[in-house]
Amino acid sequence: MILALRVVKLAFLDLIEEMFWLFLFNLLLALAGLLILPLPLMAAGLAWVAAEIGQGKAIGWRTFVDGARRYWKPAYLWALINVVTWVLIVVNYNFYGSLDAAWTVIPFWFLISISVVWGAVQLYVLPLLILQEAPSLRLAYRNGLVLMASQPAVVILLLLLIAVLAIATFFLPILAFVVDFAFIALLVNRAVLESVKVMKGREVH
Repeated sequence: MILALRVVKLAFLDLIEEMFWLFLFNLLLALAGLLILPLPLMAAGLAWVAAEIGQGKAIGWRTFVDGARRYWKPAYLWALINVVTWVLIVVNYNFYGSLDAAWTVIPFWFLISISVVWGAVQLYVLPLLILQEAPSLRLAYRNGLVLMASQPAVVILLLLLIAVLAIATFFLPILAFVVDFAFIALLVNRAVLESVKVMKGREVH
């Protein structure tokens, strides 16, 4: 839990330090989200911005552009994988939900578990891709699962904070255009960085 709180603290400090650019990039991503197609490109740019901030580097417009240019291919592949996976999950939900049998509770809760785990690991994919020398989605997914298993308190707190942001945004939609995506990018980047540090520390000892 100490690590989870540290992640939130560092992400908040990152947000304060680069508030102007982060608000601008958040607005761009939110507007792109309305068009859907540019969303993975914008997400890649924002993930790179968060990674640069996490390394203590100054950011600017060029930072966002460089991130989008470097990671647009894996970002779109990641998005495609998600679309296919969520379609399959929804189809199975509908199928088992349409059956009037007591045993369907087993696959129903299994799908719930798969949905939560799948949704959670997505938070780690782009930050892990950026940490890799040669970006690999397969490796990013594997390492994401490892980090989640090693630091469950971190991912639980991330999911809770994202849920709180979603609820707050429901009542104040302007938050989506001002801070939501930028803060989430900072949170997941810090979660990955701090979790990796802890794991490396354990290996040393």
